[in-house]
Amino acid sequence: MRNYFRKYKFLIVLFSIVLLCVETKSQNVDNTERKNFSNIHNDAIRHYIIHNFPNWQKKSDTIFIEKTDRYADSVVLKVGQLNVKILDWPEINSRLDRMESFTLHKFFPLGFEKKIFYVSVIPFRASKNSLGVNLGNGGGCRITYDFDNLKKRFIFKKVICWGI
Repeated sequence: MRNYFRKYKFLIVLFSIVLLCVETKSQNVDNTERKNFSNIHNDAIRHYIIHNFPNWQKKSDTIFIEKTDRYADSVVLKVGQLNVKILDWPEINSRLDRMESFTLHKFFPLGFEKKIFYVSVIPFRASKNSLGVNLGNGGGCRITYDFDNLKKRFIFKKVICWGI
């Protein structure tokens, strides 16, 4: 029995270390490129959704985000039960041909001010008339982060919203 334990002790310790590393890595927010929640834009989208869509885990719905060249290819497509749909301007126009209006979210690139990193979000009411597309703005949010220099990762602080 003792040899049996010694034989597998190494494997148990190794397996535990691997699990710990995987778990720790999955919680790091340390990039702007990967298509997972270690990407600060995806983490900001997730915190924005948690803060503004109370049924995000239960109700199937869709959030529409304006496509930008900076991060459109790395955005996650689902947060809880909420689908994330990236729309370019031809798709926005086409959607407005089929419906009166919808909410279009614009996520801005990572910013830095007074030792705080942030991603700003503006939800626009997109509509269309004979003059073209109209974007009505009633407020916005800022998802803020500190940066841990030792661990080389962003630490979520809070969501600050303003307006209507």
